[in-house]
Amino acid sequence: MSVSEEDQEANEDMPDVHDAAVKIERAKGAYMAYSGLQEKPSKLEIWMWYLYEMCSHFIVTTVVPVVFPLIISEIVSKTDDHDDDQGWGQTPRGIACVLREIKLYDRLTHTSISKNNLNLSAMEWTSISWAIGLILASPLLGLISKQLDHGYNPQLIAGAATTIGSLFCLPVGFIKTPYIFPFYIAAIVASYIVASASHTRQLGLMVRGYTGPTLKLSQFPTRRGVSGWFSVYATAAGGLGSAIFSAFTYHMLRNKKDPYDSLWVVSIFSGLKWLVGMLHVVTQRPVAITNTTSSVPKSYFLSLFKYPYAIASLI
Repeated sequence: MSVSEEDQEANEDMPDVHDAAVKIERAKGAYMAYSGLQEKPSKLEIWMWYLYEMCSHFIVTTVVPVVFPLIISEIVSKTDDHDDDQGWGQTPRGIACVLREIKLYDRLTHTSISKNNLNLSAMEWTSISWAIGLILASPLLGLISKQLDHGYNPQLIAGAATTIGSLFCLPVGFIKTPYIFPFYIAAIVASYIVASASHTRQLGLMVRGYTGPTLKLSQFPTRRGVSGWFSVYATAAGGLGSAIFSAFTYHMLRNKKDPYDSLWVVSIFSGLKWLVGMLHVVTQRPVAITNTTSSVPKSYFLSLFKYPYAIASLI
């Protein structure tokens, strides 16, 4: 009797073995979805979660508040005196400072943008654009809250937001006008906030994998401790990424011949670096779905305020 015939007879003797294994796996998934249990995150998932923080935190610490005002100041600057900035000078307060830094500060804070009888500096123009992005992100968070918690593919939200934000970092130097920057900055800030919401939600799932879905009041310090360590390491990774990118920006600013193109290169690299954080989205595990989005009330985004202890455990 051949080996294939023996295997066929074995399968005939036990016809339900394979079906039983499938049913067990399905029952396990259904039970975890019903009870809210989560498996402990793998080392790869944790490291990729840190990687995203390293590849995205610099957007709100270096790119938007530093790089974009520098690009705007180069656009609206009336003079091109980068070659005459050697030596030392004095600030209006009489403090000795490098002449190049004094001129750079003047370009950033000088009211050189006129709009609707308003005179704004590059820093103020960036701040207004940032505020517009925050306003746009508020309704977006309300719309995606149900999809993040009860959707079948919440990873798509993080992936789409990261992709959109990184793409808006690429063409910032293509059109030399400060009036287009509110669109760029608002889109980048809104995309960052949406992607950060998905990133923070993943933190909650990882913490649940270690502590379980339900906790007594006395167990919340344990949950806070686990989320605290995750947050500390993520903050360290984000700070490292910001420091590296700040050093790169400073290095590119040393190009006195064409600082505008150098800053544009910095913006392009910021988008590419942010896009590397997509690896975190790819490595996210599928989440068990307990409810469909149609059964979730429209006021679901306000349900966070019903769990003050849960909010405190993630701070």
